[in-house]
Amino acid sequence: MIHTFLKAYFNEFRYDALPYSRYKAVKKEWLAEEPVLHIPRWPYVRRHKTELIVKTFSAVLFGKLGKNRMRTSAGEFDLEDGDVFDLMKVVESAKKGHIPYFGFLAYDAHPWSEPQYRQSDFYGLPDFYLLFPAEILIIDHHSGEMRIGNAPQRKMEMAEEKKAGLSCGAVEFHEDREQYLTKIKKIRNLIAAGEVYQINYTTRLSASCGGDGYTFFKTLDKHNPAPFAVYARLPHCRIISNSPERFVLLNDGTVLTEPIKGTIQRYDDPEQDAGAKNILRNSEKDAAELSMIVDLLRNDLSKVCNAGSVLVESHRRLETFRNVHHLVSTITGKLQKGKTAVDLLRAVFPGGSISGCPKVAALRYIRNLEEHNRSFYTGSFFISNLADGTFDSSILIRTGILKDGRIHFQVGGGIVTDSDPAAEYQECLAKAASFIRTVEALRG
Repeated sequence: MIHTFLKAYFNEFRYDALPYSRYKAVKKEWLAEEPVLHIPRWPYVRRHKTELIVKTFSAVLFGKLGKNRMRTSAGEFDLEDGDVFDLMKVVESAKKGHIPYFGFLAYDAHPWSEPQYRQSDFYGLPDFYLLFPAEILIIDHHSGEMRIGNAPQRKMEMAEEKKAGLSCGAVEFHEDREQYLTKIKKIRNLIAAGEVYQINYTTRLSASCGGDGYTFFKTLDKHNPAPFAVYARLPHCRIISNSPERFVLLNDGTVLTEPIKGTIQRYDDPEQDAGAKNILRNSEKDAAELSMIVDLLRNDLSKVCNAGSVLVESHRRLETFRNVHHLVSTITGKLQKGKTAVDLLRAVFPGGSISGCPKVAALRYIRNLEEHNRSFYTGSFFISNLADGTFDSSILIRTGILKDGRIHFQVGGGIVTDSDPAAEYQECLAKAASFIRTVEALRG
């Protein structure tokens, strides 16, 4: 089934060029109804900003624990067992031209997520979605080009009620402050015992949310226009990501990853904000936190990159966003001959910045510390083949999941031996500020 679909899909897909001067009117028309996918400003290659809007999908592939399904206009079908990386291998072998497809990988889809040790399935969602657009608008704001892509014979309706408007309730915390501090102290004890060096611990906020998720996304994006923001209306949920963090980019054989570690709240007062920057730049704790993850990612990349090619291009540069300042590093490498984007993703997933060090040990302790699964939060979103041979992805931090009339948003941070529990709690509140502000703005 999947081989037949892929062959027809890639053969039938066509692009039409439109004058860039019309992009505002065309964009307004495409966003007149809730899209199935919207990416406002992806900094694709060389930081060029590309906007993508998908009206309909041709197919959605999804699965959990190897039980994979495919939904098309012709119905829903079982697929062969295998993980998402196996399916991506099939897709990558069939793709051609500049015809993109998209994917969401849940944090729980990582290769070490042994089924018998999984946490309580709070979200009840698939481990992945692979998405094939039937109608897509691509606006390249750097080159001044605009294209519409179509697979007209393969348009799939979502068969889902489109809800207008949005109304939210009050934000509820899964853990109170004392419960959170207790968990951080447990992690520091694990580090002191030599079990791990760093664990990324997260906690959940939730609110009732009735209506369309796109209104929430637009409001959140207005409060904090993040570079890797993405909205998706999927068969089982809506994903609302306000992520500032790139995961891995593969372009012309060169791999790039940009981990974020080190966060401090921003202030309206310029002097106070400048002081916050200096505190972050000079923080030994944040420097250690980022350095550990840089080393972890260098090791992950070395599995699929040429020996000696993995380099730290920049380390601990400060980047400023609407609500916080971050420390960011850039690591590059040359992919080994014969390796693909799928091999790269399998080698590095999930990201070190949202798991810990050593990675496998951190993943197992996270499973014990966090009461339920993370689902797509701290997983990854990717774009494959927008430009020939190019693969790009984000880490799904600052990401909400809207399902069954409630929106859930998790926040966390890397805990190391000299982490101050109270300061870590304040960092979580700073990271949640845009989400909380959005809920308050949409309160019924």
